[in-house]
Amino acid sequence: MSGLSPGTGKRDASMLPPELVDAFLRHDVVLFCGDRLSRLGGFPTRRDLARFLALRIEDYDGYKHGLADVAATYEAIRGRHNLINVLLSLFRSIPESPTQTHKRISGLELPAIVTTCWDGLLETAVRRADAPFSVVIDDRQLPFTDPRGGLLVKIYGSIERPESLVVTERDHHGLAHTRPGVLELVTSFFRSRTLLFLGFDLLAPEFRQLLYDCRFRYGELARPLYVTQPGASAADVQRWRAQGLHLVDIDVDDLISSVVEMREINQTSRQEDS
Repeated sequence: MSGLSPGTGKRDASMLPPELVDAFLRHDVVLFCGDRLSRLGGFPTRRDLARFLALRIEDYDGYKHGLADVAATYEAIRGRHNLINVLLSLFRSIPESPTQTHKRISGLELPAIVTTCWDGLLETAVRRADAPFSVVIDDRQLPFTDPRGGLLVKIYGSIERPESLVVTERDHHGLAHTRPGVLELVTSFFRSRTLLFLGFDLLAPEFRQLLYDCRFRYGELARPLYVTQPGASAADVQRWRAQGLHLVDIDVDDLISSVVEMREINQTSRQEDS
């Protein structure tokens, strides 16, 4: 089976692992949204930000090491205030308008969305859709989440809360001390939910750090992890499967369309059976 919808060139639900389909139908999936979703809305990725900062450091070409490393160097030279202020100026110069993809994600009725993005595209989409989500950035917000709705967890902070931004290596390593409740919440999803990663660069140091911080606490007992990677090679599929990640050959929009279609078919079938 090719997985292509007739006449459209799009990949359909047949490309999704049966276990992931079942998890979506049971509303058991937690989405992890990476910065490639930010790029859809005109915001820079972490790789873009690494280059942006590296160009502002004299005689430095270390942007290939990733944002956390470049930001640590920038902070050591220019100071924390300058680092955050430069990032704020950049983000605030970009109009914040959720894309159709962000809007569709906000309507999926998920138990939780975890994002590493600093922008407010998902929050704005959720708010405009009047979706019952509680936004969590730090531990102080955890006691006030609405149990009747989902969670939108900004694990690396928000541009609207400059003090919350996780940028440098020290910031990443300090999450367990600065936001232990948030990190424990996110870690619990690796134990209790089926996880799907959208818009992540698998080779980015921050992505690997997130996996090490959360997944490897449970090892083989962790729930299945799925990552959208259109066009992934057979070698990449095998490499990441050995580390517990299942690559799914479908893009974000086609995946969302498949989920919506599956749920509609399932609901119709249940109504006919009742």
